Amino acid sequence: MDEKCKRCDGIKGLREEPATIVFILENQLLKDKLKRQLASITSKYQEEEDSITIEVSGLRSFFEKFYQTNTFSELEGEDIWIVVLSSGETLKNYYVKNARNLNFWLSQVACSKYIKILEGKKLTVYFHPIVNKDLSVIGFECLIRGIDQDGSLVSPAYLFDCAEKTDSIFYFDRTCREVAIRKSAEKGLKDVLIFINFVPTSIYNPETCLKTTIELADSCNLKHENIVFEVVETHKVEDIKHLRNILDYYREKGFKVALDDVGSGFSGLTNLVNLHPDIIKIDREIIHNINGDDLKQGVVEALVNLCRKNNIKVLAEGVETIGEFNFISERVDYMQGFLFAKPSPEPSRQISVKGS
Repeated sequence: MDEKCKRCDGIKGLREEPATIVFILENQLLKDKLKRQLASITSKYQEEEDSITIEVSGLRSFFEKFYQTNTFSELEGEDIWIVVLSSGETLKNYYVKNARNLNFWLSQVACSKYIKILEGKKLTVYFHPIVNKDLSVIGFECLIRGIDQDGSLVSPAYLFDCAEKTDSIFYFDRTCREVAIRKSAEKGLKDVLIFINFVPTSIYNPETCLKTTIELADSCNLKHENIVFEVVETHKVEDIKHLRNILDYYREKGFKVALDDVGSGFSGLTNLVNLHPDIIKIDREIIHNINGDDLKQGVVEALVNLCRKNNIKVLAEGVETIGEFNFISERVDYMQGFLFAKPSPEPSRQISVKGS
């Protein structure tokens, strides 16, 4: 397996183990500040021209103390690089490319709740129904939630933020895909569309990184054509060719692909042209009060016409009022929003809307 693909296979939080910590920094002001910081934790460290080395008996305990007394700004933290050596390792034989900055190591403490959730696989799915104009449920979007130690739910915003900060997005995204597949199978959702979000930057090599996802879908007897992999944060993707390769790989295996938040900006329209998805989801800001906004109506009609000519299905997100429903239901293929139901651990299989 390629070295980078090993990041899909697990997460390594801070362990309470002996280690040698080497701080690498060239700025003398930062170095003096670091020495003052270390003085509040220990007086034992070795100073060289561009580094400070310290031996610790417990890696986790050290960074917890450092986090509690930290005086460095996030900008300063980007300029302080750290190499953590296990027993028997030396800086000479360490692959320096694997060095991490101070912000990364402090995030291991700040995001300890996230790491415990991921290590314990304490993730669940809330299902948000997707309907057509006659309110038949044609599918569900799988929304990930964390479960804290006290049983309370942890927001996906926190989870994704920590995944980015701790550089564990590869493993987190893979785990979310697999949880969504398992929960969908458990709920008997084998004859409807299942929308599963994925972050394209979390997939290095589709054939390797998606192998377990595809195998799990097969073992759960979920039809490939009923699984829709939905691209999130498309605007952050710099390598559109790589994203196209991922989507092509999904389609080659019989899955569908969807783009989220189309219409929210120029990048969304550009990606629509370049990626040619099976389904687009019109941004909820466009749907909001669309029944009273001529400009929004024009945007939707243009998107629908473009998609009709290219055999792309259109889904309207964020439908919350009967006015929005009455306007949009005759124009798009699918709809999703709080008007129909809120996300729930138990899929809502029958939908009714007052006034429709």
